[in-house]
This record gives sequence, C-alpha cells and structure tokens, in this order.
Amino acid sequence: MPDLEYDVKPVAELREVIEVAAAQWPLAKGTTFESVTCDGVSCEWIDVPNASGDVVYLHAHGGGYYRGSSRVDAALCSHLCELTRVRCLSVNYRRPPDEGVFPDAVDDMYAVWCWLTRADGGGISPSKVVVGGTSAGGGLCLALLLRIRDEGDTLPAGAIAVSPWTDMTQSGISFETNDEYGPKKEYLDHWSRVYLNGADATDPYASPLFADLSGLPPLLIQAGGHETMLDDASLFAAAAARAGCAVTLEVYPGQGHSFQHDVGTKAEAREAVTHMAQFVERWTTEV
Repeated sequence: MPDLEYDVKPVAELREVIEVAAAQWPLAKGTTFESVTCDGVSCEWIDVPNASGDVVYLHAHGGGYYRGSSRVDAALCSHLCELTRVRCLSVNYRRPPDEGVFPDAVDDMYAVWCWLTRADGGGISPSKVVVGGTSAGGGLCLALLLRIRDEGDTLPAGAIAVSPWTDMTQSGISFETNDEYGPKKEYLDHWSRVYLNGADATDPYASPLFADLSGLPPLLIQAGGHETMLDDASLFAAAAARAGCAVTLEVYPGQGHSFQHDVGTKAEAREAVTHMAQFVERWTTEV
C-alpha cells in the first residue's frame, strides 16, 4: 500500500490545510472573536451583534482530534449564534500527538465546563448551556456529558452532535456502504491510534457508543446520508433512545460529513443549523 498523506506530511502542514479551507466558509454578519483562558484551557468567544449572553453554546471543534481549532467551526457557530442570539464558547482542547493524548481533550472540555458554570467563572447556569461539536468534537461533547454525569454535576440543557465520531473501532456497516465518500476507515483507524496512545478504543470517554447512556439530557444528532460515519450517529442515537434519552436523529440524504459548515451558502446546511437553533431555544427556555 502506498504511503498515505497523513503518514508522510507533518502534522503542522495538515493543520494548516484545514484552517485555510475553513477560512472560505462565510461567517454571520458582524461576527467577532475574543480569546479567553478558562482554567488554563485556551478558548474563544464567538459573538454576533445583539447576543444576550444569558445562554451559551459550548462547542468542541472537529478535525480528527489532531487538527482543527475554534476558527475551523466558526462559520457554523456564528450562524447558530445569529439564529439564536446566544454566545458561543469554542474550546481549543489539546491535540495529539504534540499537545496531549486521550483523555486530555475530555479533561479540557470538563475544565471549561466547570469554569463556565462556576460563579467565579462564567457564571452561567447549566440549564442555560447547550454543548455541541462536529465530527471528533461531536464525540467529545458526548464524552463531556458522560464526564459531567459521572462527576455528579448538574447536566446541561442538551447537546448537539454533528456527524459525531462515537466509535473508535470503526465497526459501522456504513464504512462499507458509503465507502466512496468519506472519511475513510483507514484515516480514522490511524488517527484513533494516535489519539488513544494505547488506551482502549472502547473506553466510553473515547467511544461514547459503548457507554451507559442513562440519565443524559436531550440530544440532537445530525449526519449526512452519504458519510461513512453515518452509523456512528445512527447507532449512538438508537442506544441513547434505549437508555431512555430524549434523542432526535436527523439524517440529510445526499449530504456528506459535517456539511453544516456550508451554512452560509447551502440550503441543506442552513436547514440543519436552523434545526440546531430551534433545539437550543427549546431546551434553554424556561416554561
């Protein structure tokens, strides 16, 4: 087998590629950014005009755990903020192989969660926070829910997982049925090994599909009908439903992995992000 791109190119170069690509997705009008350190973790506030600040969307970016940043998902986050008038706190968690390995990303997300919901931190009630993420970040936001529950803390109002990576064993049949699309199984196998650094691929904080999912808050899971990781979304949604969770699975026919990034230019992406906004509003509005 010939060398794969991610085997021969430096990680820094692979990271640059995704940052350049993400810069092409249009932001919501008037989007601003503010760097902040939350209990030692680098984050970025993503704001739009007239955002109230009473509700926060806590976001984990995608990028296979090894690349990506708050700016990579900025288009999606900014348009979600525009639709809901909430603020987004996007977390720059540690990435393998040079910044940290499993479970450092989970620890970083939990540290930011604690800061955000403390009186001497962000001061936001858990009932006014929705957590979310795309791809690896989608799996990470679900792992955060498990960590919050396991620590005995009050859970957030809900969670939104976009094309989530929930199974680091890559066991879904969709890797075969959607093989002509992406991400490729070999790619995910490689980066799961880098991220796990010898840890068990079925550890619930790495692969939430294998977790006890009882007691989780309402969930919105979105995926593209063409993506190889479709089963990561659909099997997790089914498992969450069996565990008694209020879970909604939305599969968009003909769409690929994390298609919501095109929210500024693509009707299907706009529809999906509008549904995300409706979810945020529903579960953070007091009855």
